[in-house]
Amino acid sequence: MRPRRPRCKGYTLLEVLVALVISSIGLLGLAQLQIVATRSNSFSNHITTGITLAKDQLEAFRNFDYNDPQLVAGNHIDSGNPFTSQAGISYNRRWTVAADPATNLKTITITVAWPAASESHSVRFTTVKAE
Repeated sequence: MRPRRPRCKGYTLLEVLVALVISSIGLLGLAQLQIVATRSNSFSNHITTGITLAKDQLEAFRNFDYNDPQLVAGNHIDSGNPFTSQAGISYNRRWTVAADPATNLKTITITVAWPAASESHSVRFTTVKAE
């Protein structure tokens, strides 16, 4: 009778290398996901700041008189431009007023724009002011 060889327990080098490759691919995917999440979070912060600037001006217009000089028909640029966020992004706020004498209504469109790495972004709100 032949002597029995003891059965080796454990992993071979090849099995360990395959496991490392599979784990590395998964970790690289998670790293990419983290980068996308960080960029999305930053973009959301920029949009929130732009919306806040537009809504602040919208609220101010609600308190203005119908004949206020800032509500004269035409294009207007905010004298406070640019508004700089804590992240160092510059936001420019402007508005357009269109008057309709037949109905005594003014349509006000507020736009806040800011630059990004490869393009410009903006948010726009429209409201109507009655006499």
